Amino acid sequence: AAMASRLGPRPREGLERLGADLENLLAVQDRALERAAPGATSDPAAAALELETAARAILSAESALAAWGPADAQFARLERSLRALDARPDAAARVPAPVMTRLLASLAEAAHTRGEGALANASADRAVDNAGAHPGDRDWAEALRIRASYRGGRGEYHDAFRELGEAEAAFRRS
Repeated sequence: AAMASRLGPRPREGLERLGADLENLLAVQDRALERAAPGATSDPAAAALELETAARAILSAESALAAWGPADAQFARLERSLRALDARPDAAARVPAPVMTRLLASLAEAAHTRGEGALANASADRAVDNAGAHPGDRDWAEALRIRASYRGGRGEYHDAFRELGEAEAAFRRS
């Protein structure tokens, strides 16, 4: 019912349009990753722009993928963007920290959903570290919240509660 109300008076047409938009976003990610590949361009600035475009495309498509597709599809797309960033450290350093933080936090959640605890923990840690240049903003707080929930699951309650408190305070300030 909630989904139908968001799709308007003609839900079938809305779903078809949403499906086409999702397809376009995935195609944008594919093209951007191809153009950012190490053999495709030697210009770190051009590669960074393509990597950022790919990350933004998958982050925009993430909720639709999570709702419609299997968790594997969302996970594979997020991981693909991160692998491309890791393959081009010269370009990845130029991608805005909030984009990288959101990508890592989303990958942490997707990995957690798949039961890949080690990758979920590593991605959450990396998201918090990446956002460390901007502590207190919403992206940092979200990454910290995700990491704290995983810490709680591992029995690291003191650190988990401390980080949840820090994340809550940052959310209230923003």
